[in-house]
Amino acid sequence: MGIRRMVLSGVGASVFFTGSLGYAAEPAVEPRVTEVLKKMVNYFQGAESLSFKAIAVTEDVSSTLQKLQLDTSMEGVIQRPNKVYFKKSGNEQASLWYDGQTATILDRKTNKYAKVAVNGDLHALVAKLDELGIETPFAGLLDKGILQHVEKHVFKGDYYGATEVDGTPTIHLAFRQDSVDWQLWTDAATGAPKKVVITSKMLAAAPEHMLLFKEAIVNSAAIQEAAFEAQIPADATEVRMQSDESAALRHSAW
Repeated sequence: MGIRRMVLSGVGASVFFTGSLGYAAEPAVEPRVTEVLKKMVNYFQGAESLSFKAIAVTEDVSSTLQKLQLDTSMEGVIQRPNKVYFKKSGNEQASLWYDGQTATILDRKTNKYAKVAVNGDLHALVAKLDELGIETPFAGLLDKGILQHVEKHVFKGDYYGATEVDGTPTIHLAFRQDSVDWQLWTDAATGAPKKVVITSKMLAAAPEHMLLFKEAIVNSAAIQEAAFEAQIPADATEVRMQSDESAALRHSAW
């Protein structure tokens, strides 16, 4: 059983669990926490594009409560208002392209792909993927909606201060919600997210999902329009997104 539906997306059912467990209605978020989040939001607000490389580590828990860590390398390009390219390698072998009209997802392990009409901005893409049951982990990190999310759903937000992650000086924050805890480390100089860890409190053995940004560049001049054009192998098989054949495509989180 893996970590499912525990994502920093700002859309629909993709947000963190928010069922009430009797905690105080008013969130106790330190003012310094809010300031760090605002700095992170400002880092992205003026950016027309973002390219990144990251490592994702997901814990799966077996029926005997043994934890298994699954590593995936990720790279991607996001261009506002409506273009995306993601590639995952390692435990998962998948690619996603969005050109503003069509989202294409390719499972390179099975050599199967599916296309989905979206025709909208990045919010429309996230909403459509969520509708199909496809997770969009950490999408909310890139949007000012994270401030509203924290205000509405976080009952405890703590500032743990300066530390170092992968050689980068960072600021460490920790958040508590009804069903998950999550931690965020941001670059002390730029405010960019450096590391995120989500812990599920409602699943056995409290599995975690971690994302570590190895590189994040805004407004890179190296981004080419061709990056957002789907590159499908000639022998790949197209499947319908809502068919049994597309199970691997829907399981992959973006």
